[in-house]
Amino acid sequence: MAANLENALNIMKDPAERLLIKHQGFRDLYDEIKKCFDSCGTTADPKNLAIVGPSGAGKSTVATYFENQHPVQEHAAGDVHEVLQVRIPSGVTRMSLAATILRKLKEPYPSRGSLDALTTRVDEALTRGEGSHGIRLVILNEFQRFIDSTYGVPYETADWLKDRIEVSGIPFIVLGLDYGLEILDQNEQLFRLFPETIEVKPFSWENADDRKNFRGILQQIRLDLTDSYQFPFMERVELAFRCHYASFGLIGYLMKIVRGAAELARDAKKKEVSEKMLSLAYEKLVRKKRSHYLNPFSDKDFDPKTAPPPIPPSETAAERRASWRERSGGSRMPIRRDRTSKV
Repeated sequence: MAANLENALNIMKDPAERLLIKHQGFRDLYDEIKKCFDSCGTTADPKNLAIVGPSGAGKSTVATYFENQHPVQEHAAGDVHEVLQVRIPSGVTRMSLAATILRKLKEPYPSRGSLDALTTRVDEALTRGEGSHGIRLVILNEFQRFIDSTYGVPYETADWLKDRIEVSGIPFIVLGLDYGLEILDQNEQLFRLFPETIEVKPFSWENADDRKNFRGILQQIRLDLTDSYQFPFMERVELAFRCHYASFGLIGYLMKIVRGAAELARDAKKKEVSEKMLSLAYEKLVRKKRSHYLNPFSDKDFDPKTAPPPIPPSETAAERRASWRERSGGSRMPIRRDRTSKV
C-alpha cells in the first residue's frame, strides 16, 4: 500500500502530469467565469452562464483552475467557500442534488431529513445570512445529467434548482455537453435565468486561426517539458495534423496522449519520447476498443488527404441518446442557437 501511494505521488510530481497550457481559449473562458464571480453582490441580477461543449474541450479544467484560485478558508465559525463547484449526480433528484451540495460543504448528515429540511439547509448555506459559507459563485458540472434517459427532463428537479438560484442571489454556472441545453429550452423560467451560453468548440484544422493556435499549443507543450522529456517537433505541420486527428482537436484528449507517451518514456527510463510512444498512448487511452478509429501515428492506411473526419466519443454518444420527446413520438426541440456565443 505504501509503495503504491509513493508511486502515485511520484507520478503527480512529474511535469507532464502537472502541465497546464493556458492558451487563448483557456484565458477567454476564465475571464467569463470571473465576470460571473465579480457580479455577486454588485448587480440586481447576478450573471448566470451556461458553458457547453464536447468532453475534453477544457470546460472543467478551466472551472477547476478558477476554483483552485479561491481555496476554502477554514474558520472556527465555519468554512468559507467563495467558489463552490458541484458535480451533479447521475439520475439526479431534488434530494440527491441537495445532499451533494451539503456534502461538498462538509455539512453534517448531508442526506438526513426530509426534502423541505434539506432545502432549508441548502438555502441557508447559499445565502448571506447565518449559516452561510460566503459563497460568491456556484458551478454545477455535468449539467446534462438533468436529462434522464427514461423520463426526459425531471421538471421538479429543474424547478427546485431554479428556486435555489433565485433565492440565493448568487451567480450560477452550469457546465456540460451541449444536449444539456435542452433542460433550459424546455423550462422557460430556468431559460430566463441563463440568457447567455458559451459553446466551447474543438480546434478546427480547416480554420487557419485554429490551426495556428493548435500548433502553438503543441510547441508550448514541447518547450514546457523540455527539461524532462524530448518530444518530437509536434508543431510541424504533418505531425501536428496527426496530433489534431488523434485528439479530435480537443485539448483533453491531446493531453491524454502526451501524458501517456511521457509515462512510456518514464517507464523505459528514457528522456526521448518517440512517435511510436505517441501511437501506443493513443491506442491505450483514446482509441481503446474503437476499431473504426484510425491510428494517425502508425496505421499504414492513414492518409491525411483521404482520412474520414474524426468524431469525438461524446458526439457519437449524444447521437445515440434520443430525447424523451423523440422516444414518445415527438420531435426534439431545437437548441436556441441565437443565444449562443462561442469561445
